[in-house]
Amino acid sequence: MQLTKMHQDERGEIWILLIEGKEHTFLTTKKNFARGGCVHRFSQEHAVVIKGTVEYHVRGRRPKVYGEGESISIQRDCPHYFIALEDSIVLEWGPSPEEKRERYNQWRKVVDKINEEAKKPLYSVSTVAHLVTNSQTRGREFPSRIGDPQP
Repeated sequence: MQLTKMHQDERGEIWILLIEGKEHTFLTTKKNFARGGCVHRFSQEHAVVIKGTVEYHVRGRRPKVYGEGESISIQRDCPHYFIALEDSIVLEWGPSPEEKRERYNQWRKVVDKINEEAKKPLYSVSTVAHLVTNSQTRGREFPSRIGDPQP
């Protein structure tokens, strides 16, 4: 067996575990980021959530939330992606390395848009400046999120 880190970015990490020549992919994904937007023409894909909670979107099915220890099988030629509802680790296996590269463009655009939104800060600089300098905010606790009730 060999475990190799293949990629890291703002979404998380991708690790490949080779077992007897077969790839098993560990995807660490930070909250609110998405993975996938792909299709595998010849192989069924299997996945299990190792840690966290994710929402899978699979063509022909309603979105479904999966938690730790829960698994999903995705039929061949079926576009899919998932969104991490919290920091998560998902283990996937089935498709060949070549199949993993094939994107389903319509859904990949959705995944890219989700990831662009996930990169945005919770507060803009101007919003923070307004809250900090606003006379109604002075002397009170700073809200943890916009819209949280004030003490």
